[in-house]
Amino acid sequence: MTASVGGAVDQRTTGTALTVGTWLVGAAVFVAVAVAQLYRQAGVRSWRTVWAEDGSVYFGQTRGVGNLFQGYAGYLQLHPRILGLIAHHVPLPDVAIYYAVAGALVTTAAAAAVWAFSGQLVGSKVLRAILALNVPFISALLLEQTANGVNTIWAVLFAGWWALLYRPKGRVAVALAGFVAFFAATSNALSLLYLPMAAFLIWRRRDRPTVVVAGAFVTGCVLQCLVSLSASDTTPPSQRHLADLPGIYLVRALGSGLVGEHWLPDVWSAIGWGLAVIGGVFLVAALALLVPRCKGDQQILGALTVGYSILMYVAPVYDRSTVGLRIESGEPFIALSTRYTTLSMWLLASGLFVLVSGARMKRQTRVVITSIVAIHFALLAVVGFRGTNPRSTGTEWKPSVASAQEACRTDPTKPVTIDVVPYPFDVVGTCAELGLP
Repeated sequence: MTASVGGAVDQRTTGTALTVGTWLVGAAVFVAVAVAQLYRQAGVRSWRTVWAEDGSVYFGQTRGVGNLFQGYAGYLQLHPRILGLIAHHVPLPDVAIYYAVAGALVTTAAAAAVWAFSGQLVGSKVLRAILALNVPFISALLLEQTANGVNTIWAVLFAGWWALLYRPKGRVAVALAGFVAFFAATSNALSLLYLPMAAFLIWRRRDRPTVVVAGAFVTGCVLQCLVSLSASDTTPPSQRHLADLPGIYLVRALGSGLVGEHWLPDVWSAIGWGLAVIGGVFLVAALALLVPRCKGDQQILGALTVGYSILMYVAPVYDRSTVGLRIESGEPFIALSTRYTTLSMWLLASGLFVLVSGARMKRQTRVVITSIVAIHFALLAVVGFRGTNPRSTGTEWKPSVASAQEACRTDPTKPVTIDVVPYPFDVVGTCAELGLP
C-alpha cells in the first residue's frame, strides 16, 4: 500500500514537473523567436526606426479610445490602432523600440496560435513547428512586415484561419480561438472572404464551440463592415487586368515559396518564366498525389485551404493593382507587396501539410516528405533571415525626436515633424500634441 501511494505521488510530481517544464520551454522559445525578429533587418536596427502607418496613422491619429474604430485605407485595422493608443503611454524617444518589440510579440503570438490550433489536422510536430516558425521567419516577411505594428495584420489574419479550423474543447480553448478569430476579422477587410468557410464549418460540424468561435469571427466581420462603409480610401485607382494574375501569382507568390525571396531575383534572371512553369507543375502534382489519398475533414479542409491560398493573393492584388506588380520578360525582378505573398504561402503550406498528414502512405514515404520540407524550410529561413529593406537606411526616430524637442524650445507654437520611414508617413503635430517640452 505504501509503495502504491508513493508511486502515485511520484507520478503526480512528475506530471507537474513535465507541465511546468513544457511551459518554461515554450516561454523560452517564445522570447527567442520574438528577439530574433528584431535582428532580421540589416543596416539601421529595427528598433531605431518607425515604419510607415505606425507613425502618421496609428500613433499620430490614435489619441483616444474613440479613434480605435476609425477606418484607414477603406477598412478597420483594430489591433494596430490599439498598439498606437498604447504608444502614447511610452516615452516619445522610445516609441521606435516599443513598436519593434510590440510587432515582434504580436507576430510571435500569432505563430503560437498557429502551433496550438493546427495540431488537430497536422499530426506531425515537425510540420506544425515549420508552419508556426514560417510566420516570423518566412523570407518574404523581411521587406514590409518585420518588427512593426501595422503589418502584423497579416500574421493575425493567418492565425484567424486556423482559429476557424480548430475544434476547441473547453471554455478556455473556445475563448482563445474566438479572441483570435475576432481580431483577425477586425484587422483586415480580406477577412470577409473567410465568411463562406465559417458558414461551411458551422453547417458541417453543428457543435456549440464551432458556433461560438465562428460567432466571434462574424461579430468582428460586422464591425469591419460598419467601419468600412464609412471609411474613406485614399489609395490610387486600380489599374488591373485579369490576364496579369496567373504570372504574378506563379512568380511572386509561388516562386517565393519555392526558392525564397533572397534567391528569387537570381532565379528569375536565370530561367525567367520557367520558374512559373516549375511552380505550377509542383502545385498541380502535389494536389493530384495528395488529395485522392485523403478522406474526410483533412481532404476537404486541406484542399479548401490550398484554394484560399490562391484567393487571398489574387484578391488583394487585383483590388490594388495588377499593373504595378506585373512582371516583364527580360526585366530584373523587383520585390513588391510581399505582405500578400506571406499570407498566401502560409495558407498554401497549411493546406499541403493537412493533406500530407491525412494521406494514406507508407511511413518511410511520410518521413522522406517531412525531411525534405524541413530541410527546405531551414535552408530558406537561414539564407533569408537577414537582409535590407526600406528601413535599413532610414532616418532614426530618436535623433529626429531630439530635433523636434529643440525646435519646441525655440518656438513651441510651430508644428514639428518627426521622421518616419518612408516619407510621407512622418508624424506631424504641435509640441503640446506630441508631449514635447
